[in-house]
Amino acid sequence: MNSAVYACVLLLPWWPMQGAYGQRGGGVHPPPGGYARHISDFDMVSKLEQEFEAGMMNGWAATLRRVIAEDCTFVDSRGAVQSKQQILHETGLQDKAAKSWKFDYVHVQIYKKAAIANGYLSLPAAATPQPPALRFRFIRVYLKRKGHWQLVASQETLVEE
Repeated sequence: MNSAVYACVLLLPWWPMQGAYGQRGGGVHPPPGGYARHISDFDMVSKLEQEFEAGMMNGWAATLRRVIAEDCTFVDSRGAVQSKQQILHETGLQDKAAKSWKFDYVHVQIYKKAAIANGYLSLPAAATPQPPALRFRFIRVYLKRKGHWQLVASQETLVEE
């Protein structure tokens, strides 16, 4: 019995290894797609929308450069059209009042390689429970290009109350 155990131990290094997915001699291989956690498109676009909002309110140019596509167009509540470069320039010049803007309701809908985010943006009148002084409705369009989501269009409209 001892000699059988020794024979198995000695022969084991030369025995062809069977991997986790039937490959010979290669050991364990990751499953197709790798071991990384899959993040849904909905979660990814929702996260990008939050990063865009935080970048606009805090003046984070690096975040905005990553989220906004080069060919993105912004239409403000007056109907003026701006490019990515103009938005980045204005974000760098903004004052501390931008931090008081509040995103009330954000809804994200995915359509294969396109996504739409819409919601409300408001500037509170003061620290009292009054209705907001200014309220805007926004819509943003995200596209998935080369596996990455980016903002390609944004429009804001003033809500008259």
